[in-house]
Amino acid sequence: MAKNEKKPVFSISREAVRSLELEETWLDKRPKDAREISRFMHVEMAKLVDSSLDAIQSFTQLIKNGITPPSNVLLILAERFADYLERETISLDEAFCLKKKQRVGHPIKHQKAQQKRKHLLYAIWCLRKQNQNKGVALSIEDAAGEIINRLGADVEQEMLKTEYIRAKTQDILDGAYNALPDEVKASMVQNVPDPCDELKTDY
Repeated sequence: MAKNEKKPVFSISREAVRSLELEETWLDKRPKDAREISRFMHVEMAKLVDSSLDAIQSFTQLIKNGITPPSNVLLILAERFADYLERETISLDEAFCLKKKQRVGHPIKHQKAQQKRKHLLYAIWCLRKQNQNKGVALSIEDAAGEIINRLGADVEQEMLKTEYIRAKTQDILDGAYNALPDEVKASMVQNVPDPCDELKTDY
């Protein structure tokens, strides 16, 4: 839960939480091809979600791709919907802590822009990993330039490179990659998903 969000009154037993965690059957499923590897990476990123708006975005994106959201995302949404139903007089924006801010506007609009940028950072990581597996060194700057060109993204190459470094994208995604079983990592030499195939409909 994000620090600036008031935790709603919501009761759920430990047994129910445990059941949700057990429902995450993809944890027992070892990815073997490019699509399953992509699914694994999406889920690992979703585990970092800790705010209502991020939970909505993550839930929608995962379902759209046929992936069951992890328990932390489901619990955040359940808490907020329970608060909405319990208090009756509040709006969904209030229940999900979505307040307009000066210069930024509605949080959803701001979130969409941020989400697109995160997708670009993920694409840079995938492209660098593809080249690394082929024994070719590709700088962050060159990878950023190629992704911008392939997707037609409206962002400066140097700015994207800076954001990639500032967000510690390499460390976060390398950590998720390193959590994969050795045999799956070996298969990724040939099967790292093409990030532009996944994101081309967003740009």
